[in-house]
Amino acid sequence: MQSFTRILADFSFYVLRVRRKVALENLRHAFPEQPESWIRRIARQSQHGLFLSMFEFLYSRKFTAEEIKQHVSITNVDVIWNAFRRNRGVIFMTGHFGNWELLAIATMLHINSSGVIIVKKQKNHFIDKMINDLRTGHTNRIVYMKESVREIIKTLGKNGVVAMIADQSAPRDSVYVPFFGREVATFAGPAYFALRTGAPILMGLTIRRPDGGYDAIFEEVQSEDLQDASKENIRELTARHTAVLEKYIHEHPDHWLWQHKRWKHVRKGEEDNT
Repeated sequence: MQSFTRILADFSFYVLRVRRKVALENLRHAFPEQPESWIRRIARQSQHGLFLSMFEFLYSRKFTAEEIKQHVSITNVDVIWNAFRRNRGVIFMTGHFGNWELLAIATMLHINSSGVIIVKKQKNHFIDKMINDLRTGHTNRIVYMKESVREIIKTLGKNGVVAMIADQSAPRDSVYVPFFGREVATFAGPAYFALRTGAPILMGLTIRRPDGGYDAIFEEVQSEDLQDASKENIRELTARHTAVLEKYIHEHPDHWLWQHKRWKHVRKGEEDNT
């Protein structure tokens, strides 16, 4: 599969040039100290990773639960169990990093549970149904963002799992926090729900192994010193989980999806990358 997806990814990168300009510009802003050869190599590897993740996700229904658990192992599952012991529910966060779709499936299989995944509804009904069928093929269920508030509160109140991904461009009037040296519009939902309910945020990410599988690692985003859901605390917690994601992107820059317009809205006075 990896050889086939690499050919398709290279065709997309070099011939179709799908989002290539966006990826290169994002990388130049994020890593201004790196030479152009490094920038182009990481952009190409990111494209490879995207295509590989897509095909793995499309084939996930053909895998048994045990096969998925072997393909995606968890290196520190104790972090998850420690979070559950507080009986406040758990907010799982991730980014478009590694294989984020398989992470949601595999994590729930490893802990023998079911999570609520907050998703954005796709404009194409067929694609929306296909993706959501894959997401719910083993244990999880999905809730659309516009219908999610009540379900999130209810699930966390029952010590359940809510999974979110919040590393794409947020609306212009959102919270602005640092991300690779620029203040960027970021979704405040995860921080708001964490502070309102007392649920810890666990940032989970998948690191590719040489054998083609993934090691999932979880890190709790510290919030004990933030006592309420004030605007200041929401911004602070948003900055903290964004910083955790940035740390892992620095360590594995080829794992992140540089092709999307993450810096579409930056604080006034900073260069806008559209």
